[in-house]
Amino acid sequence: MHFNWPGFEWVPAPGTVGTSLLFGILFVSGLLLLAGTAARAASAITCAGLTWFFLTDQTSYQNHYYLLLLLTGIGSVLPLSRTLSVDAESSARPALIPCWVLQVLRFHIALPYLFGGISKLDPEWLSGRPMLLLLCDRLDLQPGDSPAEVGALILTWGGLVFDVAIVPLLLWKRTLPFAFPALVIFHLVNACLFPIHIFPWFMIGASTVFLPPDWPTRFLRQRVAGENSQAQAGSAVVLAEWQEPTPPGDFLLLTICCWCLLQLLLPLRHLAIPGDASWTEQGHFFAWRMMLRGKTGEVHFLATRPADGYSWLADHSRLLHQEQLARFSIDPEMIRQVAATIAGLHQERTGERIEVRALALASLNGRPPALLIDPEVDLAAEPESASKGTWILPKPPASDLLWRHPPGDWVRRISLPDRWQKILHRRDEPVTTGLTQVNKISD
Repeated sequence: MHFNWPGFEWVPAPGTVGTSLLFGILFVSGLLLLAGTAARAASAITCAGLTWFFLTDQTSYQNHYYLLLLLTGIGSVLPLSRTLSVDAESSARPALIPCWVLQVLRFHIALPYLFGGISKLDPEWLSGRPMLLLLCDRLDLQPGDSPAEVGALILTWGGLVFDVAIVPLLLWKRTLPFAFPALVIFHLVNACLFPIHIFPWFMIGASTVFLPPDWPTRFLRQRVAGENSQAQAGSAVVLAEWQEPTPPGDFLLLTICCWCLLQLLLPLRHLAIPGDASWTEQGHFFAWRMMLRGKTGEVHFLATRPADGYSWLADHSRLLHQEQLARFSIDPEMIRQVAATIAGLHQERTGERIEVRALALASLNGRPPALLIDPEVDLAAEPESASKGTWILPKPPASDLLWRHPPGDWVRRISLPDRWQKILHRRDEPVTTGLTQVNKISD
């Protein structure tokens, strides 16, 4: 099964062969972007291909994938590839771009830093507990070790200060020579400590938009041609013939302003949704909430035949890929989708409707496991958006007790509702219904 995005259930999965073909096309379009050949078309193709794969399944979400979509999307409409590109060399395009284009690019690169800092203004993050858990899991340390405690606090507060301050420091010419090396060091440390995919390397490269715009041509002149060489027209901004940039039209200006306003409001939507987004997952996506919490989960599904009340444990592990199993158990809406799929498949095979309930236990930032959703609710009968229901239970209070037991045997360590106590302990063999352990540090 696939975890569809609300409103995009119609997007088909490309399949095994289709996925290979899709990424082959993305590889070619990426090379075209690198060379600056048909840059707008290549950017549009890249954006379309990544969007298709992105919309296939919610469990593939990463913040840097989302940023790639934003950048390739705007790259398909902005007047880029004006210098050091095949497009510039093969046409009479001016070597300069308007300053507002550069500012739009900088705005998008600033989003992860800005909202990454805002999201860290949270008491639990500032306590150092989430970072302590991440370090212990990653480096095989013990929570009581002094180096782990001190290192967690340094990384916690250092990450907050960096995210909040780095963009202003990059924009100020006096601090830029110090801020950019600090940015490189910050991302290299992250790349060494945490498995966060391409994000550190991508942000190091993308953040060069904060450097003086002519830095690549000055660097190449010094290394290749020497200080006194004459560059070809259109190959260096500082030597290009001046042409007054065309200001954006009223419609384009309004569209860009509305788009930027949307990017400022979308990450804050969780403030209008009841509950903590780290617990409910409502408003967590598209909000740059990166490395903010450690969360693990264990889920069991109980199917019930209303006609005679007969119940059985439904094995959902055969429905999901390993990467899906590593994400869905901490997200109430994804749990609801699995329950609805179990009910739908049963009805297709037998023609009878069943009720599907879930025992979803979650441990947030080292808390003892607590019920994430109401275990007495028939999830198969709930509407398609978790935000419309009241079956997500409140976040449990913080606890001094640090829970370190992995999922898999939680049901044998904590008290359970009567219905579940009977069904899970009525036989002696181990429970083997798709269990999950995941510390979310990369989304």
